[in-house]
Amino acid sequence: RRGEGIHHLIADEWRKKRDNLRRRPTLPVDMLRTGVATLQQAISMVKLTTMTDDALRTALTDIYGTEPPSAPAYWYDSLLGHPSAPVVGVSIYEAEAYCTWLSTVTGDTVRLPTEHEWEAAASVEGHLFPYGNTFTPLASNTFELHARGTLPSGIFPEGTSPHGVDDLSGNIFEWTASAPEPYPYRQGSAPSPDAPSNTRICRGGSWRHHHNRARAAYRGRGQCFVRNDDLGFRIVRE
Repeated sequence: RRGEGIHHLIADEWRKKRDNLRRRPTLPVDMLRTGVATLQQAISMVKLTTMTDDALRTALTDIYGTEPPSAPAYWYDSLLGHPSAPVVGVSIYEAEAYCTWLSTVTGDTVRLPTEHEWEAAASVEGHLFPYGNTFTPLASNTFELHARGTLPSGIFPEGTSPHGVDDLSGNIFEWTASAPEPYPYRQGSAPSPDAPSNTRICRGGSWRHHHNRARAAYRGRGQCFVRNDDLGFRIVRE
């Protein structure tokens, strides 16, 4: 499901991005120079700064349509939709819907992990990375590898955690069930009424970002409706 008023949330988020770029006109060039953005992405950012609210709404309608999606955003992409790679391009609503479906099919309780659970799995003995304290370029798919996209799961044995979990660092950011709150917080405590209702913590880093975002303790954020090309999920099964 996409949630009531989701198209308004999407438009608001893109307006914020446009206004931020207008305040920081050199950002696209800086991101291109450092390799964080491709040339096409930098051009798109510059184009975004020129768009009026009406033009932005029209463009978003062309992208998102008016109906709920029938598949992940990159399901048919030859680079990002490979069956052995983790799924990307799913909002948290779609991830939660999948968990509900799998729970019904299997009879188990299937859900997204809390960020506390995610970090407990990724930071054995308090290490910076699932595999240790020293970043190893060939242990994960981060920007340093220059893969420029997702890779099949489980191909980095050096990056496997002591518990045998693959790809907790790099490849894709992963949705958690937790809203952004001051951290650390007590596991199992009720969410703060001040916590954003349309944002969730994302963990793990991705192919798009440098290794500092692939640390076990790094906390990313995602608007619940986004369907990014480096954002997916893993499940907890009880």
